[in-house]
Amino acid sequence: MLKSGIYKLQSKINKATYVGGTLNLKTRKNTHFNVLGRQKSPQLLQDHYNKYGKNDLEFFIIETCSKKDLLHREQYWIDTLNPELNAIKIVYRTTHTKETKQKISEAHKGKNKDLHLKNIKEK
Repeated sequence: MLKSGIYKLQSKINKATYVGGTLNLKTRKNTHFNVLGRQKSPQLLQDHYNKYGKNDLEFFIIETCSKKDLLHREQYWIDTLNPELNAIKIVYRTTHTKETKQKISEAHKGKNKDLHLKNIKEK
């Protein structure tokens, strides 16, 4: 069974933190470092990674929780820890159609330079 919960990435050098929530704690660490390595993470976290490197960031599970409590618990920990590497301090999730996910993917890959995320609309 997948364990959902809240985690943090913390700098060994300056203790700066990033807090996130995930439906699958088992795979989130690898996904984070993969995305950071491809220069696709949120700006503050990406800047930290680029400056200090992969070995500076440690992954910690803060708590496990049910899927239904995930957003509430993530917001609690962001409010409590005030993580320096989270650019956005308000938790939200959206559900996208397959078409929208494909457009987002293409925009991130640079396949369609005229496509901007802000112009993507749900049907």
